[in-house]
Amino acid sequence: AIQMDTPNPVASAARTMGQDEDAFFEDFGRIIEEVTIPSLLHRYEVVKRVKRLGLAPLYNVKRPNGKDMIVPEERELLIGTIGFAEMVEIVTGYPLWHEEGLKFAVKVLKFMNKIAQEWSNETGLSFQVTRTPAETAAGKLARILYERYPEVRPYLRGKYPDVYLTNSVHQPVDADIPLAERIKKEAMFAPLLGGGFLQHIFLNDVYPDPYAIWKFILKIARNTLTAYFDFTIDIWVCPDCRAQGTFDWRNQHFDSPAELVEFKCPKCGSQRVEIYSRITGYLQGIKATWNDPKKQEFLDRRRYNLNV
Repeated sequence: AIQMDTPNPVASAARTMGQDEDAFFEDFGRIIEEVTIPSLLHRYEVVKRVKRLGLAPLYNVKRPNGKDMIVPEERELLIGTIGFAEMVEIVTGYPLWHEEGLKFAVKVLKFMNKIAQEWSNETGLSFQVTRTPAETAAGKLARILYERYPEVRPYLRGKYPDVYLTNSVHQPVDADIPLAERIKKEAMFAPLLGGGFLQHIFLNDVYPDPYAIWKFILKIARNTLTAYFDFTIDIWVCPDCRAQGTFDWRNQHFDSPAELVEFKCPKCGSQRVEIYSRITGYLQGIKATWNDPKKQEFLDRRRYNLNV
């Protein structure tokens, strides 16, 4: 992809709170048309100019078939998604896992896809709707909402200043719903995200049974619409004593991101111990690199057991 731009549907829900759905769609559509699309087209023109002037040599490297490595006209322009759980609850009064919440979320995705298709037809470029990783945006946008729209504060996750929005069209990480239900309901959105979708399965099993995971993978592949998913176990690694281990979250508890940072090696007591987990699509050290809203999300995650 050339660029991803993410319109904030929660801001549109805040601006139209108390009004009907039409008011929301009018506001959200205006943001996409007046901000998101022009930003994507501007980036496309910048990439074309950089390529033409030879300012990025790799853009013109030839592939084995003779084509340039980067052909801007063949790359996607992505419209991102974020905060659908919060948006749905503000507009409909229902959580995202409720039937009415799911219906509205699907309606919004179809609306976004319609705009993307119209611009694809008009320009000949490929506009797609996708999942936004939102490593930083989830917290940054939530703080802006908290400060600008006090009425939406009850809908935000976490505690100020470590508030955050739910990633993409995912169910809230702390939603008290069975794992099978979470997967099926999130998977409903996969066919509407042409630019990509990733589903997370956070595990509490200290040593998950490989056969149990394999059976579960088969169930997901055969019975849901999702095609791209991951399993995540939280681990700690100590550079001093070389010990490593996992967490049993039934017996482990942190009250805040600050307390998480103070975690010491269970073996030697070193504070240099690092915790690794999946921030969005990849594994990363939490203490050293995650921002505080993402650390709060990590603490809020509901983790499931496959070993039975």
